[in-house]
Amino acid sequence: MAATSMAAAIPGMLIGATSLREDPPSRFDFVNLEGAGRGFLVGAAIGAPLGVWLGGRATQGRGTFGGVLLGAGTGGGLGLLASTLVPKKHEDIAPLLFPAFAMAGSLIGYEVSHASNMAPSAPVDEVSILPVLALDAKGSMLGLSGRF
Repeated sequence: MAATSMAAAIPGMLIGATSLREDPPSRFDFVNLEGAGRGFLVGAAIGAPLGVWLGGRATQGRGTFGGVLLGAGTGGGLGLLASTLVPKKHEDIAPLLFPAFAMAGSLIGYEVSHASNMAPSAPVDEVSILPVLALDAKGSMLGLSGRF
């Protein structure tokens, strides 16, 4: 995930750095550092789902690319929503929420699609007995619970 995030973040940073500023202080101030930072974060968020999917495929996972994209989109949307709710005194972390939520969403989306593609477990024909402890205001009770 880190390699693909960086591979997408570097072009995003270059695109953001060369974007024109609305009010340049001088004609020599052509590098937009704020745009470079935002481009880097958006590029990292775009590259993360591909890295999650490739990493899962390398470890013989059964997650789908659609599940990864759905998770990343949902996570990114929640990150944008959360960034609007950040208080003014912590507004410096607001741009970091979009890529963080998108990356976490892509991981969750892969795991959910992986679990849905697994074969159902076979019914168990063995007997299992487990000890049980129940507590309440009047005392406790010790017993056995079984499945057969």
